[in-house]
Amino acid sequence: MIQYIRPFCFLVLFFSAFSAFAAGAKTDSLVNVISKEPNDTVRFRMLVGYIDQLVEGTIMCTIQHPVLAQLKKMESDARRLQSRYWEARAHQAEADFYFLAMQHKESFLHVKLAKEEWEKTGNSKGMAEVLFLEGKLLIGQGGENRTIQYWDQAISICQKNGFGELQAIITGYVASYWLARNEYKKAAVLLEEWLKIPNTSTQLKAYYLANLGSAYINLRNYKKADFYMDSAISLAKRENFKEMEGSLIFNKACQAFDQGQLQKSEKLALQSLPMVLEVGHLNYIADSYGLLMDIYKAMKNYEKALYYSEIYFKINDSINKQEKQIDYKNLDRKYQSNLKSQKIKEQEAKILEERKQRKYYGLGVVITLLFTALGGTLFYVNRKRKELKLNQSISESEMKALRAQMNPHFMFNSLNAIQQMVMNNENENAFQYLDTYSKLTRQILENSEKKWITVKDEMKFLELYLEIESLRFEHAFRYKIEASDEVMPNSDRIPAMVVQPIVENAIKHGLLRKDGDKNLLIRFDRKDDKSPLEVVVEDNGLGRAATLPEKKESDHHSMSLGITENRLQLLDATGGSRMEVEDLHSPDGTAAGTRVHIYISQNA
Repeated sequence: MIQYIRPFCFLVLFFSAFSAFAAGAKTDSLVNVISKEPNDTVRFRMLVGYIDQLVEGTIMCTIQHPVLAQLKKMESDARRLQSRYWEARAHQAEADFYFLAMQHKESFLHVKLAKEEWEKTGNSKGMAEVLFLEGKLLIGQGGENRTIQYWDQAISICQKNGFGELQAIITGYVASYWLARNEYKKAAVLLEEWLKIPNTSTQLKAYYLANLGSAYINLRNYKKADFYMDSAISLAKRENFKEMEGSLIFNKACQAFDQGQLQKSEKLALQSLPMVLEVGHLNYIADSYGLLMDIYKAMKNYEKALYYSEIYFKINDSINKQEKQIDYKNLDRKYQSNLKSQKIKEQEAKILEERKQRKYYGLGVVITLLFTALGGTLFYVNRKRKELKLNQSISESEMKALRAQMNPHFMFNSLNAIQQMVMNNENENAFQYLDTYSKLTRQILENSEKKWITVKDEMKFLELYLEIESLRFEHAFRYKIEASDEVMPNSDRIPAMVVQPIVENAIKHGLLRKDGDKNLLIRFDRKDDKSPLEVVVEDNGLGRAATLPEKKESDHHSMSLGITENRLQLLDATGGSRMEVEDLHSPDGTAAGTRVHIYISQNA
């Protein structure tokens, strides 16, 4: 089944795109207008308003942005005018800018300076704003308790002083924070409070009504979920927010499909389709056609399912082309940046060399000896390089042999499962299984001669494999495959078949022997373009300790782990590619599953 974009990416993109257009369409000309304003107070207000637009749109900046120089000038001018208010505003605006530029150290510095000035002037609103920002800066820094503490303080200041608009912004952000962490009860409480705040934006009200509906969906309170969803749709329709209305109806269609209400899902999906087409975002259009394809497939209306599947795959091809173009532009940007840095380094090295030559021109004999030594070093390095190349060829041969040990085992299990379905007269499942198996086999054959494949191909392979295993075990477990924004699926690479043995172990030894919910997560992540690719395979199964007796009966579990470890060692002798296994535990100390980290160097 197609994995759709769930609530409420449409709305987030809509607001962000609108703000981005408003704040970033004519950056240079707007900053130029601000810089020429002769009145200091007017210029200060314009700068603060400009930064507020960037913050509202969550628009990422770089330290080369022309507005930074104007913020520095504002700070200097405010100090010259001896205006503590505008000096505090300048520090706060700089803190916001550095936050958007991902320069957290600089942002923390200006937060501290702004807090000091707000305390001196007794400005409550400024203090609430800076506490809100300080909480955001601590996200992901291991300081969640302090983050919530700062946000609670900021909300308390707003309530005490009647800052309704600021209270709405902070409360909505905190609710979104809890939603992103699957803390649906906390999110629902905050969103209920948010709806009581007066003078809030109509667009934001519709957005947070929808998010409240999403929270109650995950809390399985479908009565409240329908009420808030319908309220959001009604408000969007009344205010003529077509994009928002379409996205909300689409998400209700997804909800109905997940609950098996196929007729209702079909009606809602067809109702939202014209609105989604009007928005024009290819990803959302593809999701709409994909949902209709799945609905008619579930209804066994194969004629309509085929019709919508053809449209879905055509749009998907267009999306893939766009993604490749984006990857190419990103790579070109990084290449140009590295090239510029390299030229600067080469110029600095040239200047340094010229200075050395002028200083040591009389040491010709020493230089001659150095060149002789350098020649000997180059000869030694060249010989070692040949030896390394030979060892690498041997390693590649060993890796091919190891891959050959894995594939037959999986193929035997798959064919055996198909045979069993045919014997049990499960013809439809057998047909679907065989169709997916043929696609998987084709990909295995395509990758068999490749040392590396892209992350995108690996995710596609794992999706096919997990679909087969899910059918084979009658959907006994749930799975999710995702990649972070730092991962470039079309260019980041991974050794073929390195993740599948770990996934197979998680299913066979961890999940299938457990009662209750069985969940499997596969996540691809990178901190930045210089760090290794990290693949996390996490299950909430029995854990390794509970499967020790099973391992004594069959050592395939440990053998496949050993194969993967050996492949990673052969792949990268420097240790940049490795595997780590982590046992998960509940608060009471009982086993709660296993998490495997696979680190793959992109420089191997």
